[in-house]
Amino acid sequence: MERIKKSYKKTIALLLVMVMTMSMFAGCGAGSFPKTASAMALSYGEQLKSVENYKLTGTATVNVGFAQAGDEASALGSMSLPVNVSFTNKVDGKGHMMFDLKMDISFLGQSNSREMQIYMEYSDTESTLYMHDVESDTWTKQSVKIREEDVDFFRQQDDVLNEWFDKAEFEDTDDGHVVTQKLSDIIGSSAFKEILNKAMESVKEAGKENNALNWFSNPDELISHLNEKLGNAAFVYTFDDDKLLTNFKTKDVSFSEELDTGALFGGTSGSKMKFDLSVDINADYSDYGKVNESECIISDEDKAKAKDSGASVDMNDLLGGSTT
Repeated sequence: MERIKKSYKKTIALLLVMVMTMSMFAGCGAGSFPKTASAMALSYGEQLKSVENYKLTGTATVNVGFAQAGDEASALGSMSLPVNVSFTNKVDGKGHMMFDLKMDISFLGQSNSREMQIYMEYSDTESTLYMHDVESDTWTKQSVKIREEDVDFFRQQDDVLNEWFDKAEFEDTDDGHVVTQKLSDIIGSSAFKEILNKAMESVKEAGKENNALNWFSNPDELISHLNEKLGNAAFVYTFDDDKLLTNFKTKDVSFSEELDTGALFGGTSGSKMKFDLSVDINADYSDYGKVNESECIISDEDKAKAKDSGASVDMNDLLGGSTT
């Protein structure tokens, strides 16, 4: 059960990082209607400056599978960790967000469901999360520091978006203006390599490196390997005539790898483990300019109930460190 609780915390942390990252993308848009994927992405960022607030609702299904490979496979069987999430996120554009999360996780025959409400107060230097476990009716508080170098990276977002969307497909359809972005184009970008290097540096600085990280020690080799494995996996964005994002979804995002677990963790080579990962996300954006600030702010009464969960962490702790 403790493993399930840690999985909840890690999943919540990564979801919050994803939304925070998307909220920071506000670049210089084009005056006329975009004709390319990169121009569309930049125009959306420009539009966010004026509408400021919006609502995001959707579902996410993540399935992680492990199986012993080779002659011992039938004896040892396999394990899977499916995570199903439904969420609503409201952003007021003035330093506040609100999340409603419902999560179902199964692991080693144990199933657990959890419903949480999360309020976030954020600035360029720090964010504070107030998390409410609905079942136990308890509140906790966690501070997340945002380092200056992380802010500097996102200040370069125009260049990042141009590179990430440079090779993406742009198509006008009955459903809207659709941008299809292959993950291989993101992973192969210099911006992604910079993110990967920063994550590795952070892990090493924190003294959390171990033999397992040798697999990630060569970013170029890892990027090439991931591109080969991910194939046609893509992100699909749909925009309306006002250049506003209406839907985001993943397409064919799956990964399968056979690992030499003995060598990976510093032991004897020869023990093979098959690892499978699939991600399916479908999210609708709506209510641009219609979300009230009061919907995103935690009440003083509930804030007073929140118990501090410990020392502040930084963005890299959420991505590369432990979440306890």
